[in-house]
Amino acid sequence: MTCFSKDAVIQLDYALSDALTLPEKDGTRTEIWRPWVKVEDKQEFMERYTDFNVKVMAREPIDIMANPTFLPDCIGKEYDSLWTPDRMKRIIDASVQYGVAIEINSNYRCPASRS
Repeated sequence: MTCFSKDAVIQLDYALSDALTLPEKDGTRTEIWRPWVKVEDKQEFMERYTDFNVKVMAREPIDIMANPTFLPDCIGKEYDSLWTPDRMKRIIDASVQYGVAIEINSNYRCPASRS
């Protein structure tokens, strides 16, 4: 959020952000929407990703969190098992705590419909 001054953000009708550029342990960033992204440890990825979603809501002056449950293509078919009730609750609790709406995205189907 260093691209815009607080004064500029205040003038907006709303501010939207996402957690789709995930920081890695080595300081690099992974653009998780890219089709070539690979996830070696799914559970570790999910914990870092869930934590990052919460951090974005906590520290950025946003109104809407876009795609908080998006998953990279390589693990997208495991949506229901990876987005556990506990992880979903952490996202929802952060949304309530920080007053941030959660986007429902029909393009990415986020959040996915549960079967």
